Amino acid sequence: MESSVLTHLAFAATQGALFFCAIWVVSRVFRRMPAIWKCWLWRMVSVKFALGLVFLISLPVVVAPQKEDNGAVSRVKHVFLNTAPGFAQGLAFGLNQAPSIRSLRANSQPHPPLISQKQRSVSSAETPPATSAASAQAGPSIQFSTVLGAIWLAGLLIVFGRGALALKRVKGILQDSDDSPLSQAPEGMVRVFDRSGWRSNIRVRVLQDLAAPALLGLVKPTIVLPSDMDSTSPEAVSSAFAHELAHLKRRDVAWIFFAEAVRAVFWFHPFAWLACREQRIEAEIAADRLARTWTETSPREYAGHLLEWIDPNRQGRISVAAVPGLIPSTHELITRVKAMSLRRYSGRSSVALGTILGIPLAVALAPVMFFAITGQGLAASPWPKFHGGLDNSGRGAGSGAVGIKKWSFATSENAGDPAIGPDGTIYIGSGDDYVYALDGSKGTKKWRFKTNLMVTSTPAVASDGTIYVGSQDQKLYALNGETGAKKWSFATHGLIYPAPTIGLDGTVYIGSWDGKIYALNGANGVKKWEFQTAGPVTSDPAIGKDGTVYVGSHGGSLYALNGATGAQKWSFTAEEATNSPSIGADGTVYIGSWDGKVYALDGSNGTKKWETQTGNEIYACPAVGLDGTVYIGSTDHRVYALDGKTGARKWAFVTGAPVEGSPAIGSDGTIYVGSGDQHFYAIDGKTGAKIWSFAGQGEFNASPAIGADGTIYVGSTDGTIYALH
Repeated sequence: MESSVLTHLAFAATQGALFFCAIWVVSRVFRRMPAIWKCWLWRMVSVKFALGLVFLISLPVVVAPQKEDNGAVSRVKHVFLNTAPGFAQGLAFGLNQAPSIRSLRANSQPHPPLISQKQRSVSSAETPPATSAASAQAGPSIQFSTVLGAIWLAGLLIVFGRGALALKRVKGILQDSDDSPLSQAPEGMVRVFDRSGWRSNIRVRVLQDLAAPALLGLVKPTIVLPSDMDSTSPEAVSSAFAHELAHLKRRDVAWIFFAEAVRAVFWFHPFAWLACREQRIEAEIAADRLARTWTETSPREYAGHLLEWIDPNRQGRISVAAVPGLIPSTHELITRVKAMSLRRYSGRSSVALGTILGIPLAVALAPVMFFAITGQGLAASPWPKFHGGLDNSGRGAGSGAVGIKKWSFATSENAGDPAIGPDGTIYIGSGDDYVYALDGSKGTKKWRFKTNLMVTSTPAVASDGTIYVGSQDQKLYALNGETGAKKWSFATHGLIYPAPTIGLDGTVYIGSWDGKIYALNGANGVKKWEFQTAGPVTSDPAIGKDGTVYVGSHGGSLYALNGATGAQKWSFTAEEATNSPSIGADGTVYIGSWDGKVYALDGSNGTKKWETQTGNEIYACPAVGLDGTVYIGSTDHRVYALDGKTGARKWAFVTGAPVEGSPAIGSDGTIYVGSGDQHFYAIDGKTGAKIWSFAGQGEFNASPAIGADGTIYVGSTDGTIYALH
């Protein structure tokens, strides 16, 4: 008779295998799915294996005992004692006697046939030979079950033993390391810790001859750094520290330990091993994504930092394949570097998050501006939202700035993209987790509102004075524009990088890293509809004259949605992630992509009109001039002017670093745009000649806003917002 424990293992293994196959297919079909989602899927595979085992082991408890004098009750009790929670004891002392599920069902018939006394006597007399024969027939089966049980138990002890040795080794490493208070850490590490939003104390130690930074320990996870980290660039050290801190915040150690424990029980099952490996890889990639946000590095820069730890001189140093720890091997580092090519957005900086979403400026020409800012939605101000108006055209009504600083206001972290209220108040988010309201004439603070994580979303100002703004704490907030008091908040399932857009009827549209576009009632935050895209959404929506919502996705597609219902009208797929779109006067939709191209699409059906290749990735949103010229920056250090009808290049202006922010257009045709070379430029829109430039203390990766009097408001990575006139 086969062992119930082995039967339960087989059932749990089968269920886990089926679930594994489903997740494997999903992860391979949707390759651009964010790593954080994939990691959760693989975590659920381990949970499924564990739940299958626990559920099946407790199945015999529900068997109804028989009322006859044939010992069935005692047999059921025996099975329960040998299979319910302490099944290891049952394996050691009663493995061979435990009946199978099939036999339990046979012995649990509610109405056994009645037999006479004579029949009972005859049966009793015949029992010894029958028992003898049954035992002789069952002998080989019992022996086989015993062997299988012994093999499984031996494998379990071996795998758990290896885990125990790893725990012991980790304990020794921590004992040999020296305490390193975070207060004495390099400035870059302290900055990363502040941006992470981690509110508890963390244990940081240093160890000689450690190959690379690692997170060790199960009960009290500790970040351990190499003692000679000074030999590596400060940026690489900060990136590595951010990566391990991301593991700590995501509780990856506990989850991987759980997966390792499940794998130990199912050591014979290849899918349990593969699920554990996949979870570890996706946890590494998800931690990289979070670390890139905190360190404000581009995928290429971050990949370079990773490669600094793959040094031949470090080979042979201490590296632990730890059950309770996360220490990178060279193979894992290479895998993570390759993952950068999937363009899981990391963000060059917190501010750049806003630019990558797209960010241009808006509103000029009286009729166009009137359409953009009137109605029940947006406030009647010169720049009420990202890129100015509903069409994201980036045109402003003011002009005449000469590049002289009027005032500046310093936050403690990167300053984002500003919006302007009807009374001239400047609303802006910052990497220090706050939303600020500033007096537009002198730069003094009116109020600030604290969120739980960085604010890279551009505020949107409604006609009733409500300020809508997203935060990386996964929430969209509605704030009182006068006081900063919270009216309501709406929680998504992902970080919110993009800016909200307010429709003419007051509907608020917002994208999230969870891959969804949400439409909310602006009065109370109640969800009207949601639409699932093929990847994280960092694109700021644009709204056409007919109410169509255009929004890009990191799945590589641009979507046209019915603003009232969320139904898809059409989609266009580029080679890489798409940024924020803008809409021309004739309804043409313009959008830049990480594939380095600018696309012009027919707004009614998504048909491509033309495409133009730049020299590198595009993170910005196009600005559209009154004559139809399209202006856009590229990370190839240039600002391009393209013919809106054909895509032909009119001119290109060269800066000293990547241009990640979206340009704004003054009413006189002047192009205003910042660069990573720490300069903000004013460029002649017709010729591409420089009119003036302003030198700051940080990169100008944010998109500017243009006031009614021509004042330019722009944020910088040095944490300062500048007002230039």
